[in-house]
Amino acid sequence: TATNGTDYPLTPSYVTIPAGSDSAILTITANTDAIGEGTETIILRVPVSACGDSITTTIKILEPAKLTLTKSNDTTIAAGSPVTLKVTPSGGIPAYTYLWSSGQTTSSINVSPTSTTTYRITVTDFCGNSATSQIIVTIMVSCSADAGPDKTICRGETTYLTASGGDTYSWSNGHTNQTIYVNPTSTTTYRVTIRKNECTASDYAIVTVNIPPTANAGPDKTIYKGAATDLTASGGGSYSWSTGATTQTISVSPTTTTTYRVTVTLNNCTASDDAVVYVQSLTVNAGSDVTICKNDNTILTATGA
Repeated sequence: TATNGTDYPLTPSYVTIPAGSDSAILTITANTDAIGEGTETIILRVPVSACGDSITTTIKILEPAKLTLTKSNDTTIAAGSPVTLKVTPSGGIPAYTYLWSSGQTTSSINVSPTSTTTYRITVTDFCGNSATSQIIVTIMVSCSADAGPDKTICRGETTYLTASGGDTYSWSNGHTNQTIYVNPTSTTTYRVTIRKNECTASDYAIVTVNIPPTANAGPDKTIYKGAATDLTASGGGSYSWSTGATTQTISVSPTTTTTYRVTVTLNNCTASDDAVVYVQSLTVNAGSDVTICKNDNTILTATGA
């Protein structure tokens, strides 16, 4: 008798239990539209006391639960990285067979895709019932951030940083442009975070700030026309005068009042200063001409010096 809410007739089968045995194998074949075709093997264990004894029993053949699948979650990996995909069936009639879209026939497979791939799995039970599911392995989009080259500036100057590699940009100073202008007063590290598709990456650029030198061309000078004087600068590692000279001290002899500029350089920073050489004309007067007699004396008085 098959019990699944209703009794169904089964093909009877008889078995003879040999004397001295305490068990026998009875095979019952079910063939109904309601429960599907199948074979149920029942082991009857009975005491045998004498020949001719017989046992009547009722076998319940229940329709199995629906075949369902529990699978690994969809996952995201770096291109070429290994990942294990697994499916676990329940319900149906064991034993199960497996067929992946990649051709493997085991319940779990190891894959290393280089592009986003959908793996479809079909599980079939003993009676031919099947269930299908799929697992998507998404390849993480790689990206690389570049904040641009490091910069060196002198204090008070402005420079720019241009990042690349992303669709959007976010700088540590709050700006969101690809190019930013900065004028730090001390050496500063700027971080940019880029985003491209679902990928983010960061990079750094350092702006080194050097302190400019203090240029001094020396004191202004006053000379008389035709005379020479020295100008000595200070404050730099190297010097460049408006005359073209590159020494720290220069000698000049202007014929008119002249401004001399020196540019000093230190740590790649420059500064300038001026020195003025004032030129005065010297007017000399020897006095008036004098006429005397031979052997007389006179006085000549000069002025202007």
